[in-house]
Amino acid sequence: YNAIELTKFSPVFYNLRKEYNINKEKKLIGIVGRVERYKGHEDLIFAYSLLNQEAQNNVQLIFIGNGDKSEISRLIRIQSSLEIINPFIFTGYLKGESRAIIEQLDLLCVVTKDFEGFGLTIAEAMSCSVPVLATKVGAIPEFVSNDIASLVNPESPYQISDCLVEFLENEGIFKKKAKIAKKYIQKFSPERMVNHFKAIMREL
Repeated sequence: YNAIELTKFSPVFYNLRKEYNINKEKKLIGIVGRVERYKGHEDLIFAYSLLNQEAQNNVQLIFIGNGDKSEISRLIRIQSSLEIINPFIFTGYLKGESRAIIEQLDLLCVVTKDFEGFGLTIAEAMSCSVPVLATKVGAIPEFVSNDIASLVNPESPYQISDCLVEFLENEGIFKKKAKIAKKYIQKFSPERMVNHFKAIMREL
């Protein structure tokens, strides 16, 4: 498995809420990574559209990362077709330490449709005590369980929506999982990864 740097990170030079004029009462929920179709942005959008109006008003979706312009345009058209009143935010690429960006979220979503490797942003969120909602694809179920995050099936907007409702109604449960996750992710250190590589090389 990959390692995650666990040392203290440098803060970013901007505040997401201030930069994009996001009400401090709203829950900031987002995806961090390239905007590509397989990453499941549309599934999160559909899930958001299933929330009642009060819940939608309590959430701000934010998509952090570069992406194909045609895909971004497609997602905006989906928003329009669903008559979503509160527009989501595309930030594009943001400079700075990714953990310093992730820690500003109230919930990180990794809702990949079919394949995901280690899921580095998940590990980074765990190291910052940020709750995680992820799909059960690729290597994610190998190192993530429902004890430390919230797992749903891929391409399942209804399950994602149910999870968002649970988050809004019982955020304390998600924070408790995040607290456990922060301790758990400590074992994915660079030193541990190097030692595993050394052990493999000795066996060859």
